[in-house]
Amino acid sequence: MGSSASSGAYEFSLKYAQEREQFGRPIGRFQLVQDLLVRMLGNITACQCLALRLSQMQDAGIMRDEHASLAKA
Repeated sequence: MGSSASSGAYEFSLKYAQEREQFGRPIGRFQLVQDLLVRMLGNITACQCLALRLSQMQDAGIMRDEHASLAKA
C-alpha cells in the first residue's frame, strides 16, 4: 500500500477512534485500540523510511534488484 493511502487510512482510523463511543467513552481511549493505532503509524513510518533509503541508493547508483524487492513485499 502506498504511503499516501496508508496515511489516509491512519488518519481516518484515528478520527473514527476519537469519535466512536463505547461504554460511555471514545474507543480511542482503550489500550488495545491505542496499540493498534501505534502499530499502524509505526508501519507507515517504516515504509516511508524504506522508500527514502531506496531512493538514496538509486541516486547513488548502488541499488540492486534485491533492494527493490524489499519495497514490493
